[in-house]
Amino acid sequence: MTAADLSFLAAAAAMVGGAALAVTRRSAVYAALSVVVSFMGVGVAYFLLAAEFLGIAQVFIYAGAIIVLFLFVIMLLDLRRGVPDLVRGNDRPFHLPALLLALAVFLLAALPATVCPGEWPPLAPDDGFGSTGGLGRAVYSGHTLAFEVVGLVLLAAVVGSVAVAGARPPREAPPGGA
Repeated sequence: MTAADLSFLAAAAAMVGGAALAVTRRSAVYAALSVVVSFMGVGVAYFLLAAEFLGIAQVFIYAGAIIVLFLFVIMLLDLRRGVPDLVRGNDRPFHLPALLLALAVFLLAALPATVCPGEWPPLAPDDGFGSTGGLGRAVYSGHTLAFEVVGLVLLAAVVGSVAVAGARPPREAPPGGA
């Protein structure tokens, strides 16, 4: 087993472990921080695939900026008040079926490699894979509409979360003034 294989296994463990912690934590803040671990694992996987630009973008944009945005929204929404039990984490009987379903999906994904052992032909990446030019051509030539729709959906999500956070009833003054 080479160092690249060990690095990939460590990155995969970080991705799966971070995702598992994100869905099992009671605190939304701890769940968001667990997602950071998963995003860092994805960044390492990009580096191992020789896509350095995507790895840097993954770490800076997702593990940095997007998680900070998530944390602001979590703190704006005040999740301790008026949240159903399923969101708060009081759904322990739900974890076992979800874990079994995830295990089944992973086993089905690994099935072709176990049923058909032997040499698999290496997949050659396209020219410019992982470079800024290749990424720009992929996003802005064939997927421009999808790129714009994602931007509008993210804008609507931020506006909606601010609207929900601003819809709180006014706080009553404590008895005795002040």
